[in-house]
Amino acid sequence: MTQPHHSSTEEQPMIEVPRDASFNSVTEHNHTILGVPRTGNIENISDMPAPIRWFGYIAFGAIAVGGIAILAIGLLM
Repeated sequence: MTQPHHSSTEEQPMIEVPRDASFNSVTEHNHTILGVPRTGNIENISDMPAPIRWFGYIAFGAIAVGGIAILAIGLLM
C-alpha cells in the first residue's frame, strides 16, 4: 500500500519564538525606550490596581446578574 502524498501527513518542524522577541524595530523601540510592556495580557487580575479590579468585579457581576435575570424573566413569561 502506498503512503498518501498530502502535506498534512508530513511532520512540520515547530518554530519557537522567544516571548520577548520584537516584531520589528518600532516595537523594539517601544519596549526599550518608552517602556511599553511586551505583552498586552495581564495574567493575574490581582496584578491590576484596586480601582480597576473593583470596576471589573462590579461590571462582570452586573452582566452575570443581568443575564440570569433576563433568562429568568423569559422563562417565567
